[in-house]
Amino acid sequence: MCGENPKEWSTWLPLVEWWYNTNFHSALQSSPYEVLYGQKPLLHVPYISSASQLEAVDKSLQAREQALKIIRHHLLQAQNRMKQLADKHRVDKEFLVLKRIGSMAYKLKLPATARVHDVFHVSLLNKKIRDNVSVSSFLESLLGTTQVFYPDAILDRKIQNKQGKAITMWLIKWKNHSNEEATWEVCTDFMARFPDFTPNP
Repeated sequence: MCGENPKEWSTWLPLVEWWYNTNFHSALQSSPYEVLYGQKPLLHVPYISSASQLEAVDKSLQAREQALKIIRHHLLQAQNRMKQLADKHRVDKEFLVLKRIGSMAYKLKLPATARVHDVFHVSLLNKKIRDNVSVSSFLESLLGTTQVFYPDAILDRKIQNKQGKAITMWLIKWKNHSNEEATWEVCTDFMARFPDFTPNP
């Protein structure tokens, strides 16, 4: 905003504040406006060029629309940068759960070199269901049998970063087996093995 209009940016600060306060915030699970006033903000109706017969009003509203586009663009860029920085050093690690602390926390077995407290809130933890292993080898070792397994449903989906590539993973529930026996499968590999399977929406 400052780069495009170095002399006029301060004029549009109320508009920047409005855009920020009326958009969804993940920390609040709502917009700040809705939290403060208890109702959804008024819908911004884009101005159509030449809708006003007064030239001064027309120019002012067109300038407002242009400023809104620039504000939206830069704020989204800033949000993306913050997310990238937050995720830069974030990696999934596997730790043994030692015990449950109350209803919302778990004590983990951390390395001796760890400099953090060993009790974590459930919001910071993910349940490890299975590694991306061969379906047949995992289930055969689990059940001690060599039977054929057929997919029943997709329980979950996720995007996993592997060697710089985004890989789509599906959590597959197998017919005649419980959800606890579900396995994570690479989407493309799974569909190659089961081309007739229709994924649930």
